[in-house]
Amino acid sequence: MQDFDVYRPPGAPDDPGQGAAHGRGGPPQPWDPVLVLQEGWDVVKVHWPVLIFAPFIAGICQSGPSMVLNQIHLEAAGAVGVYLTGSLFQWVLGSFFAGGVAKLMLAGARRREPAFGAIFEGGPWFATMLGVNALVGIVTWALAGVCFAPAAVMAVRDLGLDKNPTMDPDALMGRLGHLGADTLVAAGAGVLVLSVLAVFILIRLVFARYYVVDLGHGPIEALGASWQGTRGNVLKLIGFYVLTFLLTLAGVMACCLPVFAAAAVARVAEAMIYLAISGRTAAEPSVAG
Repeated sequence: MQDFDVYRPPGAPDDPGQGAAHGRGGPPQPWDPVLVLQEGWDVVKVHWPVLIFAPFIAGICQSGPSMVLNQIHLEAAGAVGVYLTGSLFQWVLGSFFAGGVAKLMLAGARRREPAFGAIFEGGPWFATMLGVNALVGIVTWALAGVCFAPAAVMAVRDLGLDKNPTMDPDALMGRLGHLGADTLVAAGAGVLVLSVLAVFILIRLVFARYYVVDLGHGPIEALGASWQGTRGNVLKLIGFYVLTFLLTLAGVMACCLPVFAAAAVARVAEAMIYLAISGRTAAEPSVAG
């Protein structure tokens, strides 16, 4: 197999990642979890001010309104409303900044000069990112409903809600000790099954935002492309995210300061994986056989 140059941006002469017969990418390229992290580190060493601080600012802008709202102390019903409002703000703002951060990381992955202002350029993809996040959320909640349905039915029986559905909240809390062992086992099994399914599905869909930004896909098309692109790569992706978790944990243990660098390396490496699986450019010329 021919080796491809990760340093050459797509669109350059004889770039295999453009003008292929299927879509706007070429055939998937080989990649390795350790090597993409090494490549990501090489990029971050050069462009660390932008790649570290731009996503950090985006994160503050995304979560800031929610953090402010959560400081409002209200009664139970009001607190739930404030929490849901903050979550809505975070979801909407996150959909806006997701496009800008993806654009920033793709520039780094392609060895181009990343621009700090890219994080504020998510407007063109905002509606699509909302759709992607909404679809992923629907799938996640549907899975949760299926996984916890048996435990919920058992809990209704144990708490007596089947006989008294209008039970006072204080009385309901007092009956939590009546939950049976089978209900707790069902709930534990639900957590385990949901965790496994959620990890598998989210890994398969994680690159949808790059397909949106890089190829202009719509929500369903982007999710489908990510699902297709990650086929046969799940175990390597699990290994990659385990490594990124260990890097982040090491950063936290080192007085938290290196954690931002570890996050930047992981983001750039993730964008490189997208370039490999989509055939937009090779991620690791050294592993091509």
